[in-house]
Amino acid sequence: MSARLRAWFRSAPFAVTSSEVPATDGDLVCRFADTRDDGAFAELVRRHGPMVLATCRRALYPDVHTADDAFQATFLVLATRAATVHPPERVGAWLHGVAFHVARKAKAWARKAVSSAPADLDRIAAAHTEPDPDAAATRAQIDDVLAGMPSQYRAAVVLCDLEQRSRADAAAALGWSEGALSGRLARARKLLADRLTRRGVAVPAAGLGVLLPASAATAIVPVQLAASTVRTAVLVSTGAAVAAADGAIPASIAALAQGVPTMHSATFKLLAAGFAGVGLALGGFGLYSLTAAPPAPLPDAPVAAPPAPRVQKGWTTKHTLAHKAAVTAVALGPGFVATGDKDGILALWDANTGREKEKLLDGTEDGAGGINQLQVSADGAWLHLVTHDRDNYHQCSVEKKGRIFPGSGSKGQAKSYGVTPDGAFWLEARGNHVLSLLENRFAEHVIPFMSVGRFVHKEDIAFAAACDDQFIGTVSGGVLRQWAKGKDDPAWAVKLETFTATAMAACPQSKVFAVGGKNGETRIYFGLTGKLAVTLKGHTGTVTAIAFRPDGKQIVTGSADKTLRLWDAETGKELAVLKGHTDAVKAVAFAPEGETLVSGSADKTARVWEFKN
Repeated sequence: MSARLRAWFRSAPFAVTSSEVPATDGDLVCRFADTRDDGAFAELVRRHGPMVLATCRRALYPDVHTADDAFQATFLVLATRAATVHPPERVGAWLHGVAFHVARKAKAWARKAVSSAPADLDRIAAAHTEPDPDAAATRAQIDDVLAGMPSQYRAAVVLCDLEQRSRADAAAALGWSEGALSGRLARARKLLADRLTRRGVAVPAAGLGVLLPASAATAIVPVQLAASTVRTAVLVSTGAAVAAADGAIPASIAALAQGVPTMHSATFKLLAAGFAGVGLALGGFGLYSLTAAPPAPLPDAPVAAPPAPRVQKGWTTKHTLAHKAAVTAVALGPGFVATGDKDGILALWDANTGREKEKLLDGTEDGAGGINQLQVSADGAWLHLVTHDRDNYHQCSVEKKGRIFPGSGSKGQAKSYGVTPDGAFWLEARGNHVLSLLENRFAEHVIPFMSVGRFVHKEDIAFAAACDDQFIGTVSGGVLRQWAKGKDDPAWAVKLETFTATAMAACPQSKVFAVGGKNGETRIYFGLTGKLAVTLKGHTGTVTAIAFRPDGKQIVTGSADKTLRLWDAETGKELAVLKGHTDAVKAVAFAPEGETLVSGSADKTARVWEFKN
């Protein structure tokens, strides 16, 4: 950072204390979001700063300078997006994900600029305490895998393994019972170990602690770094209508605080305009370089990075995958794309090359039928599929060696609506009037038949989708209802009136339901209350497919108008229109990391789209 800015931070009358604050993480996040309470924000930095800094250092090893700047950037994102952290109790897991992605973006820019930028002796990587570079690389992989795990599992690992909290403390922070935390932590560690093993990282029998000891899981945050982070974050979040005219704060800081842009988690547009002027360098390139081309040189700037090469920005088609019939179901997993068509062909493709890897079903099997729905398990090991006009449902191991392909059918007596996002339960509508919640035990070669939840409707069930076993949505007789395991009656029911539902999806992160309509609109309802959150308007044809990005921040819709539209799930703002299909879109899905999606169409193709920024 510039000498002027360093001097201002040193003289700023602010310090981060370690005094005990009798509030949960959720309380602190809400206090800061509602009142911009700097004490609450400082406490969040104190609690989670060591984990965030360690995450940045692992990702950016051995450059501790850039890691410190990525640390500040992470908390600046929190400062401007605190109101969107959901649930707020899991802010630790949220911060880990932001820290990892910010650090990875900073590292990418550093690699682009290092070959052509003039040497900057002030930014030479400081010596790192990690004696083993291979261990550092392995630990960076842990963060990569952890960032893509479901929120509830990531939260357990972050608090217990990265922040080294006791189970009682972690359970209290998350609002869970200690038993629930222990169960989720065990499943999270197994999921993490499985994913690491598939990457060639052997997890010792002693567990994650061997690969990520306490000395590598957290870091000591210098008081000056923490204080400057809090000070800047609070200024930015409040808009800082400060008296820059009297010289108390540099004019560049005042300009930043008065014009903070709305940030988007998909691209991490980190305070672009302001930090380009401040010169708060991230690895010598500025915070802006995390998400955009490096800024042009300023007269008083010490060193400026050269412009990045011009590339096409936004969503573009990466691959077009051909079928011989309409593509009716799609899914994305770690390194692969799954597509199914109305003739019953189910194929796996390499997500990087677009080449077909394998046909799981070729449409000629006895009783073969069209593929209606595809889902990938949270650990990427299983493919859940619904076929035969939703009459049959199966589970297939993605790994070819030792593959099992168990399934069940109702001979026309029921319709399946897939599995809950955690893969624990199947949703099956028997007789079209009773939605049953069935335990998924296919991996144990056990066909589910015992219902652990029955939700009775008077009219035929048209759609069903679930966030988990406590937030299950159905559309029946023009009414949207929310159900929960263990309760016979719906928590609420909302009449859709003249709105004719044509598609449905649920978001496990934000606990909302999205219902697409014949009129081209998509309505998003809060799962807790049933209130309408936002209406998405833009399609000129029936909405035929809906999917939420894994973090819940964005939603994609497909339509009979041959387009896909990407939206901000919170505000309803249209972010992009994806064109390329020549017939109606039939299916859409996001990749686990949220920067890739796939669509299937009646034009007999599936398209893989990627976001370039």
